[in-house]
Parts: sequence; C-alpha cells; structure tokens
Amino acid sequence: MRNAKPATAKPAKAANKPAKKSAGPERMQKADALAGTTIAVPARQVVNAPKTGATMKSAPTARARPHRSDAFEAIHSAAAALHSVGIIDKKTMREFDKSCFTPPSFTASDVLRIRNKENLSQEVLARYMGITKSTVVKWESAYNIPSPMAQRLLKVIDEQGINAIAGAPGRSTGRS
Repeated sequence: MRNAKPATAKPAKAANKPAKKSAGPERMQKADALAGTTIAVPARQVVNAPKTGATMKSAPTARARPHRSDAFEAIHSAAAALHSVGIIDKKTMREFDKSCFTPPSFTASDVLRIRNKENLSQEVLARYMGITKSTVVKWESAYNIPSPMAQRLLKVIDEQGINAIAGAPGRSTGRS
C-alpha cells in the first residue's frame, strides 16, 4: 500500500488587484437621498427631491449638444445626476457622454457648400485635409460620409475658414 498523505488545502494567492469600492454607508446615503429625486433635468431647471424636501438648480451646460433621442437624453440626465452626487465617476460619465450625444454629421451638400464657400477645388481641399481627391469626390456624391476626424476638420473649416488649418498666409513650411 502506498503512503497516503492527508490532503491539505493550499493557501490562495492574493491577487495584485485593487479592491473594488464597496457601497459603503456614505455612498448608500447618497443613493437613498437620490431615490426620490426627479432625474430628467434640462439646463437651469429646478430639481425636487420629495424624500428630503431639498431643491437644487442644475448647472447650465457650456454648449448645447443634441442627444440621439429622448431616451438617450433621459439616460444621460440620470447619469449626470448620479455623477453630481458622486455615485458615478468621471470615466463612466465620459462613456455616457460618448454614447448619448450625436456627433456632428456632414452631408454631401454640406461638404460642397464648405468647399465653395472657401473657394477651393476638390484637389486643394483634399491636400489641406490630408486625404485624396477621390475621397472628397465620394463625400460630395454621397457615396461615403466623412470620418469623425474629417468631420471635426470640416467643422473647423466651416466655422473659422481654411486658414485655421492651413496656417497663416506667407508662413514658411520649412521646405525650400
């Protein structure tokens, strides 16, 4: 017969991961205080908290950003209320911002309007934006839509003119 050793449990190795924040009493009080709060809050509207009887004014937003839909607006305002009392952190709030707001979109006529306003050919606009002429042609024919980065550049060109991305006139590019 073999010598059988009694089975012993090995101690579990401690993971080097930080412990998650537990829902401590302070966070639970904030959640309880928010339980009766009216959540959907457009800018500068009074929020009533019937459970506590407190009222507060929401902070005005720096700029109006259109939401994708009324449902996204409600979700975002609820997340903003939770963020204001400290239940949601900044990183999570940024994710809500990214998912709830509509990015600016440019149609074929918008691209053509911007190009004509700046009196640029398709080739010249393409060179300023760092893309090919065929990409501009596809945007203007509604075959493709500009990428989010290209939309940001188009917005800058539309609002500030081509010199905003081209640099000052007569400025040296470092080439001879």
